Amino acid sequence: MQKLLFFLLLPFLSFSQNSKGQLICIPPKDFSKVIREAITAYNLQNPNQIFSTNPVLFDWPVQQATGFNDPSVWGISAYFDHNPSYGQTQDYNCGTHTYDVSGYNHSGTDIYAAPFGWKMMDAGQVDVIAAAVGVIIYKEGSNFDRNCDFSNPNWNVVVLQHSDGTTTTYGHLKTNSLTTKSIGSTVLKGEFLGKVGSSGSSNGPHLHLNAMIQMATLSILLQALAIRVEADGLLKNHIYQQEY
Repeated sequence: MQKLLFFLLLPFLSFSQNSKGQLICIPPKDFSKVIREAITAYNLQNPNQIFSTNPVLFDWPVQQATGFNDPSVWGISAYFDHNPSYGQTQDYNCGTHTYDVSGYNHSGTDIYAAPFGWKMMDAGQVDVIAAAVGVIIYKEGSNFDRNCDFSNPNWNVVVLQHSDGTTTTYGHLKTNSLTTKSIGSTVLKGEFLGKVGSSGSSNGPHLHLNAMIQMATLSILLQALAIRVEADGLLKNHIYQQEY
């Protein structure tokens, strides 16, 4: 089933500050409604620059490879960290299912191979697939893939550009497992991109999935929200995390 992964796509809109400067989390069910209403208000004031209220929808980016029949092959270990203060964490759903370290807030969703991560990685049991139709804009697949710490920045990765300007990054892939398609090629939703691995700064076999909104899209969203604020003050004092 298609769904918009709010914990991936719209991290910069998920928090506001109250009059005391306290960070308040806005659950996805609330801010998604606010975003759509804001865009509608923007379109009414800018009829020559209509912005879609229906961004690209993503499917789940991992699946069990052909030839295996385990009941399940993945779990989620961490979401995007929306709280910019180090030592304080906040996931997309106002919980703490994420992490940070000095100088780094976790910038995606980690989907790990389970229950036997290394065995499943060696067998190539967990496929990474395109969450939506896109164009390959970057790929790297020859780096070492059995890391167990955060000291190696060289990961295996595929990056896709989507029709609404978003990009998705699929990182920590297994060595020499990437799609044979070249940069500039189109991949379909659900098409094979690589195998779950542990390349780069990684403590075990998992996919790091990151979605990013381009600056032009971000600018329109912020203008839309500003119009909404002026109209009814609902988002007064709202703050935004920078795109990632």
